[in-house]
Amino acid sequence: MPGMSRWDLFNVLARVYRGSHIQRPGVRYGTAKRVIIEPEVTMSVSVDGEPVGTMPAEIWIAAGALPVLAREVRSG
Repeated sequence: MPGMSRWDLFNVLARVYRGSHIQRPGVRYGTAKRVIIEPEVTMSVSVDGEPVGTMPAEIWIAAGALPVLAREVRSG
């Protein structure tokens, strides 16, 4: 994660393992059937480690099939 120190990244990953990352500032938790990701810069999309395209991306998710952790980015 850009802008995150190794220690912070380790801390977040340890929290994900324990399930306590939900309470961290900047972490949003919710459910969705469809997610649209539109970053400010072009980014690649990988599925199971294989490149499948670039963003923006629209992803459909089977209910309950995919937990997602994403850092909140605020512009301005």
